[in-house]
Amino acid sequence: MSSHLSDDFFAMNKTSMKACVQTLALAKSQQDIPSALNIYHQDATLITVGLNVQAVGRPAIENQLTLFFTLFPDYQIDITQIACNENWLLATGVVQLTPTIAGHNQKTIKQSAALGFQFKDGLIYHEDFYLDFGQVCKQANLSIEQMQTAIKQLANNMTPKETDNA
Repeated sequence: MSSHLSDDFFAMNKTSMKACVQTLALAKSQQDIPSALNIYHQDATLITVGLNVQAVGRPAIENQLTLFFTLFPDYQIDITQIACNENWLLATGVVQLTPTIAGHNQKTIKQSAALGFQFKDGLIYHEDFYLDFGQVCKQANLSIEQMQTAIKQLANNMTPKETDNA
């Protein structure tokens, strides 16, 4: 028996991978954290490259998404291109978001983003989210320092979700 898997196997896998990513994009565009978490493997990693933030496991991902949606409550993503093989799915899209930082004009921004995904057990196991936060700051008339300060203040005010069940 050959160890080579048929193209039909990968086509089915690719279809499932694409559907998983599209479902995640919809959940995130609706700021639906519980639905988004259901798409992540329990041991998943979410890396937001532009902010140099890494979350490992669903509780940490929940915290990261909560912080992100607090800062950008109208976040939406439209996936425009997808390419994948049996190991990775790469996607590009356009995000629309409005930074909500006290004392600053709130301007809605549209910008390109790139995403990379790996899967395990039919769920997202790894996500790299590439958004140029320098450009977000520039378009929002914010300094990078103002954005970093706002993120730190939000993070310091958040209670980790895993302690809520105690």
